[in-house]
Amino acid sequence: MENQIEKLIKSIERLNDNFDRYFLRDSASAPVPVSPAPLLYDYLAEYLNTYRRKFQSVLTLAENFNRIEKQVKPNLENKPLNSYSTLELQELINRFENTPNAQKKLAVLVGGAFLKAVDTGLISFNPFKAVEIVPLRSESYSVIQPKQQLKILKAIKDDRYRDLFVFCCCTGMRLGEAFSIVIDRDIDFRQKVISIPLDDTSKKKHKRNIPFLPDIIPVGRLSGKLFEFSQSAAQSYFKRLFKKMNIPAVPHSFRHTFISCCHYIGISPKQVQVWAGHSTISMTMDRYTHIIEGRETPIIDYLKRLKKFLKI
Repeated sequence: MENQIEKLIKSIERLNDNFDRYFLRDSASAPVPVSPAPLLYDYLAEYLNTYRRKFQSVLTLAENFNRIEKQVKPNLENKPLNSYSTLELQELINRFENTPNAQKKLAVLVGGAFLKAVDTGLISFNPFKAVEIVPLRSESYSVIQPKQQLKILKAIKDDRYRDLFVFCCCTGMRLGEAFSIVIDRDIDFRQKVISIPLDDTSKKKHKRNIPFLPDIIPVGRLSGKLFEFSQSAAQSYFKRLFKKMNIPAVPHSFRHTFISCCHYIGISPKQVQVWAGHSTISMTMDRYTHIIEGRETPIIDYLKRLKKFLKI
């Protein structure tokens, strides 16, 4: 009987020892078997090839691989993923604080890789989680006021650029859309409708029909491309012109001008939203509609005649 009691006591002692060993000791001192973490440069490439390739276009994927070569490697030592501190990664991101868009794209790449490494068990702590990113400000463009419109029309000496300026301000087309128009393919003179041929993207709706009156079509243009010079030439021309005239505008301001002038003459916001291809009415009203300081210009006069023609 005594021998059985002694055996029972020893069994309980062994259980207590095991309990202390596995459950009560300081976890910080416990040996934790960890597989070697991959090196950062190798893992970024693996992350893109394994997890992002099917979701990104060939161009975006190439840009991300270039980002590794041009932004990560020159600024961050190649170490195992689990050896980086938040401070090191923050310093990398801070190098691009003056270019928020580049900073955001780099953060998406590096931050996404570290998050995936945690999710797949390669590392237990994500040092990128606490990294601060400069928020991107939404782009804001000035409207071209009537007084400025008259000055610009007077200052443009080349008919090609004058025609483009009037056309974009009277249709709300982006420059790329205007340069995509082929007269005998996209312009219906009988129905007085221009169909933009570009495919929609995840961010922009291009395919839409815009009504027009014939006098915004450049004189003598009956077939072929509506504008036969290059978009880059137009960008450069207007950039120089607006700088010389001290007018805070860019070619995208033509679109803001169209929408604001439509609002000024009383065309319904819902109709303007359709013409502009905006996904929401708030985009049309809150971002693109500005207060117009009333005065007659060829652009406002054209839109008034278009409104009358459409009976809207």
